[in-house]
Amino acid sequence: MNNLNNTLIEVRNLYSVYETNTSKPKFILNDVNIDIPKGKTIGIIGESGSGKTQLISSICGIQLLSPGVIYGNVRFNINDKWVSVYNNDNDLEMDYYLNNPFKANKKVSSNIRSVKRDLIGFIPQDPKTYLNPFWTVETLFKQSYKLNNNHKIPFDEFIAKHLLSAGIRDNKIDDIKRKRPNELSGGEAQRVMMGFVFSKSPKIIIADEPTTGVDVTTQKKIIDTLTALSGNDITTILISHDLGFLDHLVDEYFVMYGGFVCEYIKKKENIYNSENLHPYTKKIVQSLDKNKLSKDSRLETTPEHHEFLQYCPYSTPGFCSQLETDIDNPKITYTEKCRTRLPDKIMDSNDDINSWKRCWYEK
Repeated sequence: MNNLNNTLIEVRNLYSVYETNTSKPKFILNDVNIDIPKGKTIGIIGESGSGKTQLISSICGIQLLSPGVIYGNVRFNINDKWVSVYNNDNDLEMDYYLNNPFKANKKVSSNIRSVKRDLIGFIPQDPKTYLNPFWTVETLFKQSYKLNNNHKIPFDEFIAKHLLSAGIRDNKIDDIKRKRPNELSGGEAQRVMMGFVFSKSPKIIIADEPTTGVDVTTQKKIIDTLTALSGNDITTILISHDLGFLDHLVDEYFVMYGGFVCEYIKKKENIYNSENLHPYTKKIVQSLDKNKLSKDSRLETTPEHHEFLQYCPYSTPGFCSQLETDIDNPKITYTEKCRTRLPDKIMDSNDDINSWKRCWYEK
């Protein structure tokens, strides 16, 4: 049992599974076990398809794929009381569900709906799919104004304040207010969604690729706003391929590969310590501009290094049949366990702050 004072979200044995055209189900999330602390900014990184968006959606009780099921346990610490995202299944062993995933009967708890409405602000990767197509931006903001502002400032000042915080220029606000989602560009929709989330004064902000489709100036505005919010006892979870963007903001990293979290970096500076990284995390760092890998610089991805992310023969069953040794480090060899079993957590021996990895590799 975790200390209630420090943990905001507890995830245990979380799986997300969907049906395929074959008899074998596809596991999108595979045995995720993490704790998200209060008041921190968390970065979730990993290549496309690693399960980042599915993880956040499952934590919030959303199944993106149909037909599919989510099972495991997710709990939020609300006012020092645990609130479960899912109702309990009948008392069957986890092995039963692994062999019979579609017999799980996981239902979203009614208690968590008020938590999502009142405390969580979610910025999706494609905001147009979440915005009401019949509402103007002005109508959208009136909802949060009525619920959260208590009319402390006039509505026009309220909407302008939060659109500005998301990077909408002052001379564009009147025009944006009158538009519906189909009249917004992708970047405008992203900024409107961010402004709306900020206007709700959430205690938890979850953002999936929040800088997609926005220019560098707007990125800077978003970074400034998120930085200001991080000092107000707000927990922020950021998914991004832009490690430069994350590097400005995050306190800790979770690294995802093949549907499970393969590494937890509690002190973000340790991402520069290549000798102590999980082999897969090291591959991600190798895909960055190595000339900028310093604590004082922005991490930038470079196209000539993207091939590092195409294949990774580590950890998840079935992925290690390609190699017997690491082509970059011959001292690392792979065992039969790499092909057949998910690895357990290994606490970092060189780290006294409880970071961990999940990997079978032998040095």
